[in-house]
Amino acid sequence: MKYYFACPRCGNDERFAHPREQSSGLGCLILLFGGLIPALLFADAIRHRVQCVQCGFIFRQPALPRSSASRVAIYVILVVLSFAALTIILAMDPELTSGIPEVSALLTVEAFIAEYPRAVTLTLIPMLALLLLSLLVVSWVSNVRLRMDMRKTHKLKAGRSSAFRQDRNADAAGVSGCPPRAAVAGQGEGRG
Repeated sequence: MKYYFACPRCGNDERFAHPREQSSGLGCLILLFGGLIPALLFADAIRHRVQCVQCGFIFRQPALPRSSASRVAIYVILVVLSFAALTIILAMDPELTSGIPEVSALLTVEAFIAEYPRAVTLTLIPMLALLLLSLLVVSWVSNVRLRMDMRKTHKLKAGRSSAFRQDRNADAAGVSGCPPRAAVAGQGEGRG
């Protein structure tokens, strides 16, 4: 079974492992001097690194693709939040609204809001919150379904680094024609 991504160097899409490296202690320094959020972002970046078993190239695993329903939901959320931000900006500086021409439909809505501000507030805020929550749920559910379908045809997570070492040792012993490390070490002892 193949992965949903390929190595940028050699094009391999069948075998990857998490890189096994000596820790640099950089995460602790980031936590100490930068705070919790930068340290969490750094840890997340390190966690998503993979190493190609064929060429040894280390790169960041691309994010899983999003479903089209999730993309539409995210765009709608961004539009709603943009209008909310615009509302706050216009409320903070009422002079910005002086350039907007008066429209009879808007005057009717303004009069209704001015007459019943509490009713509008008590219905509008829960409606927007429910809209955002339902869009987030739609996005999450559609992504879960997409990933379940992808698991049937693709690998989603890289293997362990021990599998990487076994594959590299097998390649060194068989494919490249080099003898295993123990055999080379034994030959060196006989010569001395």
